[in-house]
Amino acid sequence: MNDIPTHKSLEIPKLEDDEAIIKISGFFNQKNMEDLERALSTIDQKKPRTLSIDCSQLVHLDTPNIALLVGKHNEYRVQGRSMVLRSVPPSVMKILKLSRLDNILHIDTLPAESSDLDLDVGVPKVPTPGEVQGIIESMEIDERHMESTRRILSAYRQLHEESLGLDRSPGDDFASTLFRSSSDTIFLFNPVDGFVVDGNPLARERVGVNDFSGEKVLIHQLCSELKSDEKPWAEAPDTQGGARIALDQTWQFSENVRRQMKVTYVPVDHPDEGYVMAICQDVTPEWDLEVENRNLQKQLKGSLRDLSFLEKRTRDFNRLLEREPLCFSILDGALEVVQEAEAGMVLLFNSQLNRLTVRAAIGFPRSDRLSQVSLKQGEVFPGIQSELFWHHLKSDPSDTHSIEIRTSWEEAVRPRIIRASLVYPLVSQQAQVGFLVLVSFDNTRAFRKYDEELLDSLTLAGATALEKSFLVERIRFSEIHLRSILESIPISVFSVDDQSHVDTWNYESEKLFGWNAGDAVGRHYRKFYSDENSEEATQLNHALEALSPWEGEIEVKTKLGETVPTRHIVQPFLNTEGIKKGMVFVVEDIRRLIELRDQMMKAQKLESVGVLAGGIAHDFNNLIGAILGYASFLRSQLGDDDKNTRYAEVIESTAEQASQLTRKLLEFASGSSDQKILTEIRGLLEDCLELVKPSIPVGVKLTLQLSPDPIYAFVSPTAIQQVIMNLCLNARDALAEEGKIDVRLQERDDLPSNLMTPAPPKVDTKWTVLEVSDSGPGIEDSLVAEIFKPFFTTKSAGKGSGLGLAMVYRTVVDHGGWMELDTELEKGTTFRIGLPMNEVTSKGDEATESKGDSNRGKSVLVVDDEPLVRELAMTVLESSGYQVKCAEDGAQALEMFKSDPDSFSIAIVDVLMPVMGGEELVKEIEKIRPGFPILLSSGYAPKTSLDERIKTGEIEFLPKPYRSRQLLEKIEQMLSATS
Repeated sequence: MNDIPTHKSLEIPKLEDDEAIIKISGFFNQKNMEDLERALSTIDQKKPRTLSIDCSQLVHLDTPNIALLVGKHNEYRVQGRSMVLRSVPPSVMKILKLSRLDNILHIDTLPAESSDLDLDVGVPKVPTPGEVQGIIESMEIDERHMESTRRILSAYRQLHEESLGLDRSPGDDFASTLFRSSSDTIFLFNPVDGFVVDGNPLARERVGVNDFSGEKVLIHQLCSELKSDEKPWAEAPDTQGGARIALDQTWQFSENVRRQMKVTYVPVDHPDEGYVMAICQDVTPEWDLEVENRNLQKQLKGSLRDLSFLEKRTRDFNRLLEREPLCFSILDGALEVVQEAEAGMVLLFNSQLNRLTVRAAIGFPRSDRLSQVSLKQGEVFPGIQSELFWHHLKSDPSDTHSIEIRTSWEEAVRPRIIRASLVYPLVSQQAQVGFLVLVSFDNTRAFRKYDEELLDSLTLAGATALEKSFLVERIRFSEIHLRSILESIPISVFSVDDQSHVDTWNYESEKLFGWNAGDAVGRHYRKFYSDENSEEATQLNHALEALSPWEGEIEVKTKLGETVPTRHIVQPFLNTEGIKKGMVFVVEDIRRLIELRDQMMKAQKLESVGVLAGGIAHDFNNLIGAILGYASFLRSQLGDDDKNTRYAEVIESTAEQASQLTRKLLEFASGSSDQKILTEIRGLLEDCLELVKPSIPVGVKLTLQLSPDPIYAFVSPTAIQQVIMNLCLNARDALAEEGKIDVRLQERDDLPSNLMTPAPPKVDTKWTVLEVSDSGPGIEDSLVAEIFKPFFTTKSAGKGSGLGLAMVYRTVVDHGGWMELDTELEKGTTFRIGLPMNEVTSKGDEATESKGDSNRGKSVLVVDDEPLVRELAMTVLESSGYQVKCAEDGAQALEMFKSDPDSFSIAIVDVLMPVMGGEELVKEIEKIRPGFPILLSSGYAPKTSLDERIKTGEIEFLPKPYRSRQLLEKIEQMLSATS
């Protein structure tokens, strides 16, 4: 036995003349049934006369495979062929004998000397089901039983004659001995009352009495099938020897021992009256053998039927790849196998293994109510023995359930009541995937152990198919997921095989090349490239031939023949064996990137200008501030009739234009903006239009319509001036050499409906509305959404940067305002800018003078690193009666302030200074004297921590350059507010 292999091995069938030979070795169990069936199928196709199965190396043969061999044996016998098991080892012979199939199959065992099995050769051959059925149905007495009956009757007569004192013949001793030693059980009873009066020794032994005359034993107690009103001994004519009819009956003796008897009732003579002798031949072994044979035949037929059913179901499972139909097929098969089950459902685990979801339900009054049921961990169905549900998760197995689960379950079951349930796990060879639940509404003992054994194979096949469906579903989901990603990528992605022919093509590829997927797939990649002689095309071709990565920029050709510059990333892809099978192209359209490069270069130029301007803005504004301040001061000192007044005005206007150019440069290039201050918009508009008028062509008429009352708003004066100038210059460019531009300033209480900007933060306020209209050609609808984008322009190269309207848009939004656009082709364009108003009283000159008189003599600390600015401030303020002290940096000013803090009424502080800047100086002064009025001033103010306080008006700010009048008004306003 040690030399016999313990693993399964099945040799391929061989044909020798008209005989096929299969050699089976090792442990051949149920798992190998498919191999054996495949071998038998191969033999059936060639149909040899004899099939020999060599079992010399076979260690174990499973019952399902034995049933398969029996089925084939019967099939071959019908076809006139034969099947022989040759060289069957003793261990396998034991299995065949225990299964009672050894006499059905043709078996050629090993020689007797090698056998360790003691075969009972004296046991008669087990009859076939037909033979046994004939024996059971035949009620006639066979010859053996007839001869035995005759001998017993003769012996009894001799004994009876002996009891009467009659002479005995030479054979009397033999007859008496035969009666007493008969192997049949013999009773003599009175047919009137049924009491047994005598019996042979075997009868007394079976009943457990020594003498029937002293015991009241009824023949009807021994044989319940013998009714008191029946007389089988009188129902047939006498036969030779007095025997009547042999009946098959069940007799019960002492200790409740039941035996199957073939009984012959014979009337006999008796001294007093006629008695009946019951001669009982024990046929229990033959009967048990017949019953066992019948059960075996039934079991075999059932096994073959079950095998056929399971084979069909397994094929059905393997054909189904969708989860829902597969679950219904499993459930339907289980209901067919377990016929006592009236309803059932299949529950599957989800991917996290913390929920069970009903995937199929059949037979419930409302199965649809279970279609959406999902059990959380620990939940069960009321009335279902479902402690196995969460056993492997070590959850509480108590019957817990949510209200939703209970409601759905009760509605699904009502009005039936579940009497019995069977919960069966769906376990594949890899893992558990769910549960099969069968229920019965009527029978409390509906499910048997046999049902579970029969469900083993069904659920194993079903769970394996479910695992396959999970895998197919994951593959399908992965494919759909990857395809969705591929189609959603805003870049052209396609692949080619190892022959450079396209095999995948996404939507962006269709947009870029103009070829749809149906036309592109299968074409050679060169079809989509314009110049095959370029260096990039040569490099790409070499990369495809070598299936190696490549990156670079190359032009592609669209279906319409256009060339498009693109950026390529080409990578090889591998098959499941790790072999390169093609290339993946990632193609990016870089036309927009090229445009952005150009725009970036422009932006970098502007940024360079901004950096340069930022560096010199402080000093340049100080110089312009000195010019503007002295010109303004000079103009205030001259009379209106002085001829030098006009010169002072020109100097002031020119300095103002220089200041505006500096601010415009900073606004565009660096994005900086002035601090918002309370500004009278009407005067700001008038000053700005004076600067615009020289650039307006003679043929263009510029009109100005203003509100009669002053309008105030918190704005950045420079930024608003840039808005006005940009709108006016855009209108000028739209008109060319003739036309008209109307500029209006008015008030409005509500918001327009068609805003070009986001809704402003404040809507319940009054608005200052600046309107600029032109009679130009208008703007096309397709361009309306583009005109506010940076660098977008319809002007020719060198005529515009595309930043004008973008700056307008940003400024309006930054001021909490709104913008409206009305345009119509060939009729003109109107821009409306809304800014939130601030209602204040106008400040007349007379009031200013009176306030100025009250502030004269107060001390002002001027802090600026530019000598011209300090000198200007000193000149203007001292001429108005103020006492002025100057410091060239923050550190010097702080020392002066510390020496006598109460001597100063106000301080004018530049933001950017060496040693100590204005931000730090303000903090130090406020530590010494909180609430001290400070006026910040700067021509180029970077972001500081004081910006928020300037916006809220807590700290005043005066942008440089400023006029002398502006400086005096701001100082007097702050001092008046303080006093």
